[in-house]
Amino acid sequence: STLSRRKWDAVLDNNARDYRWVQRSARALKDSTDHYLFVSSISAYDVPGFSYETAGNVRMEPLREDHKRFTPPASWKDGDVAPYGLTKALSENIVNETFPGRACIVRPGLIVGPTDPTDRFTYWPVRIDEGGEVLAPGNPQHSAQVIDMRDLTEWIVRLAEGRVTGAFNATGPATRLTMAEMLAACRAATSAPVSFTWVPESF
Repeated sequence: STLSRRKWDAVLDNNARDYRWVQRSARALKDSTDHYLFVSSISAYDVPGFSYETAGNVRMEPLREDHKRFTPPASWKDGDVAPYGLTKALSENIVNETFPGRACIVRPGLIVGPTDPTDRFTYWPVRIDEGGEVLAPGNPQHSAQVIDMRDLTEWIVRLAEGRVTGAFNATGPATRLTMAEMLAACRAATSAPVSFTWVPESF
């Protein structure tokens, strides 16, 4: 392929939502680069019984990089469609096997920032600025972790420049932030009168 016929200083793979894509890119680039950085997700971690409804009431230790990740079920066949968390874990395995000693895995949480098309975070400051009664999800003590894509990408480039290997979580802030605190910070940035009504996430 065109990729395999050239030499690359580093590869930044931030696009994979299917492990089969990573199989193809890794195969094409295995002899063409000194460093392969794969953007995975904290969704690769297998956390049995986790519920956003009860998360604020349960003392959970921070997930370290060596925490158990998703593995395929016994009926698994290579080529099967995989859910998001499993596809990220499978992709990590492919990268580590194809680029031993040359792989870096970055596991972000919720990525936010300008031009984010998902509206998963930007909904909140925009909605709160409109004022009035705002429905808030689930438990106010549930942790909220975000990372600005500008910080994340700058760090990813530095990891690649330094040929850093290993697996790293990429979430923030450095101290615990609850959903209630995050919404209060959004409210502090506007003069609109706002009230919050907390409702179960199932609703």
